[in-house]
Amino acid sequence: MIARVIERLIAGVTLAMRLILAGALAAFACSAGAQGLPATHLKVVGGWDFLVQYKDFEKPFWEKTLPEASAGAVTAEITPFNTLGLKGAEII
Repeated sequence: MIARVIERLIAGVTLAMRLILAGALAAFACSAGAQGLPATHLKVVGGWDFLVQYKDFEKPFWEKTLPEASAGAVTAEITPFNTLGLKGAEII
């Protein structure tokens, strides 16, 4: 089950997002076993909300692709960092 989730998630995803996803799924893999993934909700900070990267890739990945690929077990909400009031090095 986990292998199928990973395959569906990495299709068309950037390398950076694959690394983030791999880390998140690795954390779940030990406890998932044959029972599937545990219910998990992630809060994610994304890029600028006016860029194509955010609109076409980041937001749909976290809010649609991830829940669909995990059969609803893993959900996420993404907030663009430019709406958080952070400046300069605070972003890092």
